[in-house]
Amino acid sequence: MHKNKKIVSLDGWRAISIIFVLLGHLGGNLPKTYPWQDTLDKYNFSLNGVQVFFVISGFLITTLLLNEKEKTQTVSIGKFYIRRFLRIFPVLYLYIFTVFILDKTLGWQLPGLVYLKAVLYLNNFGFWGLAWALGHLWSLAVEEQYYLFWPWVAKKLNYKKALLFCIAFILLGATLRVFAYKYRNSFNTDLVLAGFFAFADIIMMGSAAAILYKYYGLKNIYKSKLQTTLTIIISIAAYVAMDMFARGQILGLITVPFGAIIQSTALILLMIYTIEKKSLFSKFLNTKAMVFIGVCSYSIYVWQQLFLLTQNKDFFPRSAPQYWFSKFPVNIVMIFIVSTISYYCFERFFLKFKEKFTSVK
Repeated sequence: MHKNKKIVSLDGWRAISIIFVLLGHLGGNLPKTYPWQDTLDKYNFSLNGVQVFFVISGFLITTLLLNEKEKTQTVSIGKFYIRRFLRIFPVLYLYIFTVFILDKTLGWQLPGLVYLKAVLYLNNFGFWGLAWALGHLWSLAVEEQYYLFWPWVAKKLNYKKALLFCIAFILLGATLRVFAYKYRNSFNTDLVLAGFFAFADIIMMGSAAAILYKYYGLKNIYKSKLQTTLTIIISIAAYVAMDMFARGQILGLITVPFGAIIQSTALILLMIYTIEKKSLFSKFLNTKAMVFIGVCSYSIYVWQQLFLLTQNKDFFPRSAPQYWFSKFPVNIVMIFIVSTISYYCFERFFLKFKEKFTSVK
């Protein structure tokens, strides 16, 4: 599973996640004259990318917490939050500050509340308006809100009770997803925190997978060739089917409450396969290019929004501006240049300090 203290293939999955996000946002960025703009815009892959990101996050965070508790008999809450601060805050707040400077320089006239909303990690809720340049931070908000309680759960509960907590949370998320869908036009779903629970169950799927992987033999599901083949085929088919049904608004009784759960299960099974078994796909995930993209994926995710400015005027008070740095293909090149600089010259500086606050070496 581990190679140089890292989970094999995980960077490759991060790369897949961010590539999906880029493709999804590119669909809204390209002029409609591009022959494949309509396809990218219609099949918006950004949510697929966030889904992969959530599953990875829940799996990795929970694995680290379980390992720490196994070694030290507890979880250091303080060290956990310091590590998360060093991982997320520096690049994020540099980005928010950059948006603020561009806003004042280029005259975007973004409302002040959208900055407060981003700084407080509340972008997954509907109040205080929208702004494209900060809108993608909704997924980080969901993750940060997950951090508020999950390390405490991991500390206080044994793995059996923690798994039951995951199951209860996932069922609550499915229920609130139905509620939010049914009453989205007649009720303020922020009042029941649907912006959190309707997405965080995907992270909790990753957390449950980590518990099942460590204590319940999930790592051993690929024993025979037949079992492996059937699991992979069913996982891919289930993921694609749920995606097609949701986009086509077919079988809503299944896709609305359980679509994300089924897709997350499929992703988990495929992820476990690439961790435990060598294959062409796992080799692809561990190529230098995919590992590089995966390593830089957080910086890419944070910065890409500036270079993939949407054509949707709803996200800008006056207009939907396009600049030289936001026009294809220059914007793609700029994303990777800025993200690489961000990672190697800024993000990595803070990541070096994480080791000082790691309980399991």
